[in-house]
Amino acid sequence: MTTGFWRIKKMSRSDNSKKSPVCWKLLSIGSGNTLFEDSYKLVAVSYPGMEHQSSVTYGNWYRNGYRQRDVSATGIGFKFDFIIVHESGHEWFGNNISMKDSADMWIHEGFTNYSENLFVEYHFGKKEAEDYVIGSRHNIKNDSPIIGVYGANREGSGDMYYKGGNMLHTIRHVLNDDSKWLSILRGLNAEFWHQTVSTEQIESFIARMVGVDLSKVFDQYLRTTKIPLLKYKVNGKTLSFKYERVVKGFAMPIRVIINGKEVVITPNEENKSLSFPKRSKHLKSIAISTLIWRNRICNVFSRPTLHSRGARPRRFMVIAILQAAPGESVISSEK
Repeated sequence: MTTGFWRIKKMSRSDNSKKSPVCWKLLSIGSGNTLFEDSYKLVAVSYPGMEHQSSVTYGNWYRNGYRQRDVSATGIGFKFDFIIVHESGHEWFGNNISMKDSADMWIHEGFTNYSENLFVEYHFGKKEAEDYVIGSRHNIKNDSPIIGVYGANREGSGDMYYKGGNMLHTIRHVLNDDSKWLSILRGLNAEFWHQTVSTEQIESFIARMVGVDLSKVFDQYLRTTKIPLLKYKVNGKTLSFKYERVVKGFAMPIRVIINGKEVVITPNEENKSLSFPKRSKHLKSIAISTLIWRNRICNVFSRPTLHSRGARPRRFMVIAILQAAPGESVISSEK
C-alpha cells in the first residue's frame, strides 16, 4: 500500500473565504475555535476511502465522481471528487457528533450524504443540488429499515445514505426556510459538540427547531420501508385526498397547483377534501410534481409539473415521497 498525505492549513470557523471548502462555510458553527483541532489530512490508500478523525483516507484515483461513477446518474456527480467531499463531511457528522449505538449509523451517513448536496448547491447552484439529490434516489432499495437493532452492534439498511439524505431534504422543504435550515444543521453541531447521541436526541432537536411534530416522518422513513401512496379524486368542485401505506398519524404537506394556483394540502390516512368557490365552474386542472426516474416514480422538488393540455409548465416545490419499487406508483387518481 502506498501512503502519503497533504496537510491543509488550519482554518477558523469564521473564515469566509470563497476558496474554502463548502462544508467549512455551511456547517461551521461560529467563531473562536479552530475548525480541525487536530489537523486535517488526506492519506493515499489503495481502497476507495474512509473517514477518520483528522485523517481522511483517499483512493479515488484523483478524479471526479466516485471511482468513475456518478452516484446521482445526472452527470452532476462528475463535477467534484466524491471521496474528498463525502468523507470530509464526516468531520461534522461522525467525528464531531457520533452515534451511541451502531443501529443509529444513519446519523453519520444520512447527514454526510446530505452534505454532498450542500456542496453542489454552493458551488453549482440550487437546481443542480436538487437534481443531484433526486437522482440519488435510484440507489434506494427499501430492503429493510434504516435504523438497525439496538444493543447488538447491528447497523440498519444501506439506505441510511441516500434515503437518509433525501429525508433531510424533505424536512428542509417542510420547513421552507433555507436560512433556518442551515442554522439547524449548525445548531446540531453546537448542541451536541463532541458528544455521542441517539436518534431520539437528533429527532427532538430538529422538531423543536422546525416547530413541527416530525415524529411520524422519522417513524415512516427511519423505522419502516413503506412508501406513502397519495390517492386523490376530483368530483366537480371538490378534491378528495388521503395517504395510504403510512404509519398512523403521518401527515406530510404537499404543494400542488389547482386551477393555476398553488395550494398546500396536508393529507393523512383519513379522507380529506377541499372545495372550491361557487364562482368556479369546475376543477379544471391539478398538478402534482412527479418524475419518472429510471423506471421508478417519486415526488420531487422543483421539477416541471404535470398540467392540463396546453398549460405552460412551471417549477414549484413539493414534499418528497421517497422511491417506489419498479412499476409501483406513489400517486393514484381515482375516477
